[in-house]
Amino acid sequence: ASHLASGKAEVIKTHHNDSQLIRALRDQGHVVEPLKDFHKDEVRKLGRDLGLPADLVMRHPFPGPGLAIRVLCGEESYMERDFAETQVVVKIIAEYDQMLQKKHALLNRVESATSEEDRTELKRVSSRQHLAATLLPIRSVGVQGDCRSYSYVVGLSCDRKEPNWDDLMFLAHLIPRVCHNVNRVCYIAGDLVRDQILDITPTFLTSIVLATA
Repeated sequence: ASHLASGKAEVIKTHHNDSQLIRALRDQGHVVEPLKDFHKDEVRKLGRDLGLPADLVMRHPFPGPGLAIRVLCGEESYMERDFAETQVVVKIIAEYDQMLQKKHALLNRVESATSEEDRTELKRVSSRQHLAATLLPIRSVGVQGDCRSYSYVVGLSCDRKEPNWDDLMFLAHLIPRVCHNVNRVCYIAGDLVRDQILDITPTFLTSIVLATA
């Protein structure tokens, strides 16, 4: 919805092809945008309904982030006063099935921000594999509502070599809804992360570092 995003919402970022020339041509009615009222997920659903192949529907921009990794950098740990409580809440989400039995005091944070259907699915997800949610002491840029935000990142890890990606995707959508100070959820490859991460490692962003990340 280019005209809506440009005129009604807070400016997050301008699309690379939404230039002043395009805006002037659009105002004159010279730009045909048959999908302008659809968001990306709706365009993909439309593509699936039309029978388009999955590799076309789910492709990423290229050149661009399609084949790239995201590198988050910081000069020092980012831990505000809400860090400790947020760590507890994301732990409750990842271990929801166990926390129900323990009657944790912060369970109400999860229950007040989720539907009964969400909680049923969360119970199923958290009972089928051992998951850990770790609040990372870094900030990430993201989009929440119509605004750009700079908030915490949560890393998910599990005790399996191959995680259930559908379960991780469910948690990645749920966690920022419960914790509004989290705007990005990522997967930590390797073993289950059992301890909190409270510092960052000083290093240089070289090709060798990226290759071993």
